Amino acid sequence: MCCPRVLFIDLDGTIWDCLDISLLTPPFTKINEDEIADFTGVVAKLFPKVRDFLKWAKDMGMYIASLGWNVREIAIEALKVFGIHELFNDHYIEFHPHKGIVMKKAINEIKAIIRQEIKPCNIVYIDDRTIHLDEVKREVGDVIFIHMWRKCKDYDEVRIFLEKLIQEECAY
Repeated sequence: MCCPRVLFIDLDGTIWDCLDISLLTPPFTKINEDEIADFTGVVAKLFPKVRDFLKWAKDMGMYIASLGWNVREIAIEALKVFGIHELFNDHYIEFHPHKGIVMKKAINEIKAIIRQEIKPCNIVYIDDRTIHLDEVKREVGDVIFIHMWRKCKDYDEVRIFLEKLIQEECAY
């Protein structure tokens, strides 16, 4: 049995509509629950139902970690102003494109926290692009990859996909 236990989720283009939050200028101001603006007035929006999906994943007992190629301080501030920072267990945000290396390091840290072995089939990785996937597979293995906006058109579809996987793989 190989139940999904760890969820890595990209930020730019996956959680919010901004394709590079690092280019925005803090401080951020909350416009409403799903929109923030930077100092210059540029608006970033959370995609619909992201918050509900993250809450569901947390309720399912998944360890949730952001996996971003961003300036960490800017991305963290955006997550806080959106009010979703606390829905994550941790943030693996580094300003370089090597998500496979970051994920491998993160998995070693998470193993120590949850005190369980983590196999590639226990890992769900959600990203709007596939450019990091070969490195992730080389460094970590054949994780469960959800190509956001292609494999799943919204976060309800992601939840349904994972519920089915959990039902099939985690039944005792």
